[in-house]
Amino acid sequence: MKHLITAVAALTLGLAALASAHDHPASQTATVQIPSGPIGGAISINGLGPPAGVETMHATAHITFTSNGTTRADEMLISVRSLLVDGIKQWEFTGADLGFLPGAGTYTGTIGTDILNGKTAGGLPGFPSPLFIDIMAVNGGLNGSFSNSSIELEWNETLTRSGTEISVSNGGAQSLFLNFGPAYANRGYVILGSATGTTPGLFVVGQHMPLNYDAYLLLTATSPNSVLMPQSLGILSAAGTAQTQFQVPPGLPASIVGLTLNHAALVFDAGGGFGDAASIPVSLTFVP
Repeated sequence: MKHLITAVAALTLGLAALASAHDHPASQTATVQIPSGPIGGAISINGLGPPAGVETMHATAHITFTSNGTTRADEMLISVRSLLVDGIKQWEFTGADLGFLPGAGTYTGTIGTDILNGKTAGGLPGFPSPLFIDIMAVNGGLNGSFSNSSIELEWNETLTRSGTEISVSNGGAQSLFLNFGPAYANRGYVILGSATGTTPGLFVVGQHMPLNYDAYLLLTATSPNSVLMPQSLGILSAAGTAQTQFQVPPGLPASIVGLTLNHAALVFDAGGGFGDAASIPVSLTFVP
């Protein structure tokens, strides 16, 4: 734990320099529908994938294609490209991969892949990342029609919450769940906060944190594991998960009603540094 505290101290200095110059969360699915109806030639679809800044876990294609015999069903070709932090990844499959036959007829099949797995990019964290789909035939134009066809990307939010509000009169707690996945097993993490929003955020050692620099961010960086947020600094489990709470007592000043805090998690690299991965932000608003 000492090396994590040292890393947080280094992070605090970096931030200062920048300023001066559910129970366990479940996966979710983003779906892009392939238009139903006849196709003559090739089509390109610009779809909306998972939010930027989340981890894609699996991709699945559900395809129903009717060939009129002009194009062999087994030569139908679909290319899916996803924009990730480490570049564009591409998945291609044919009708043959789905078990479609050469002759005319209607064919239905499902196929999946982990080729597109990774952290999504494409804008501000939380906003949809792009998903590009090209449909054609192996040897040129495609003639036939699709129905009830889609491309699905399963994804997981790296930070989720149990609620969105806390009463200043009654006090309360917001549970925070970290889920970075087994690739980040036993890594150190810290949860930071901001009272002034998430954009433009900060870049710390090449890693974007969706939090603005302010006094609250400095407080969460210099005073981890406080009574406000125990276990805000710690070690992820073998599954890459952790849990904590942001908690406040009853009788808070009415002047903070309407104030929104945002929190995000930063995961350290295996050597105990920082900047290896960051979560999407989650918000909390104080109400009467």
